[in-house]
Order: sequence, then structure tokens, then C-alpha cells
Amino acid sequence: MEVIRLLKSKNRCLEQFLELSEEFLKTIETGNFSDLETFYKKRDRILKGFDLFDRKLTETLELLPKNSFDAELAAQVEQALNMKAALIGRIAATDQKIVDAIQEEKLRITKEMANSQKQTSTVKKFKSSWVGESGEDLDRKL
Repeated sequence: MEVIRLLKSKNRCLEQFLELSEEFLKTIETGNFSDLETFYKKRDRILKGFDLFDRKLTETLELLPKNSFDAELAAQVEQALNMKAALIGRIAATDQKIVDAIQEEKLRITKEMANSQKQTSTVKKFKSSWVGESGEDLDRKL
């Protein structure tokens, strides 16, 4: 039946979404965040496909005769929805790990920038006192 086919197609979209997220998580766990933009673009494409299946499913359900919804169809729909719920749970857990890793990297970069600014400030202070005492002005006059 068309409804079941569409529900299974939506679940395949969720599986692709999960695979993409898991692959990206493996990549960023190595410290490589260079594919972040590509990751977001791919996810967006999958979500657009998911939205298309949603619209088609809505249209199909509206055209479905009331008497065609029997126990077998209900069981198949329930199975597909349970699969969807399990996939969404795994996606949510993976996404949380991705968010955590991005936050950790953001914190690391922020600390690195603060240390760099502190070192630059220290060098400037040292240099400003050193230049005056070193007689560099004397060299310029000569």
C-alpha cells in the first residue's frame, strides 16, 4: 500500500540522516571540524526530502478511503512509526554528542585566543619598556 511505502521511505531518510550524523561525529571526534558546512548542507537536503515525503503522505492519507484502514494496515503503520521513533531517538542522541563536541571545540578555541591575546599583551608591555631602555632612540639619531 502507498501509505506504508511512504512511511518506509521517510524512515530511510531518517536512516540516511542518522548515518550522516554518525559519520560526522566520528570525524569531529578526531578534531577535524572542516566539514561542518558540508555536513549542514547535506542534512538540509535530507530534511527537504523528508518534507516531500510528509506532503505526499498527507495527500495520500486524504485520498485513502475510510474503510481501507484495517488491522493489518494499522499494524504496519504502527511498526513504521515505532521504527521512526527509534531512529529519532538515536538521531537526537548523536546530535547531542555533536553539539557537545562543537561546544568543547568552541571553548578550546576561546581559551586559545585568550592565551594568545595575553601573550601579545605581555610582549607589548615588555617591548615598550625595553625599547626606551635599550637606547634605540640613540640609534635613530645617529
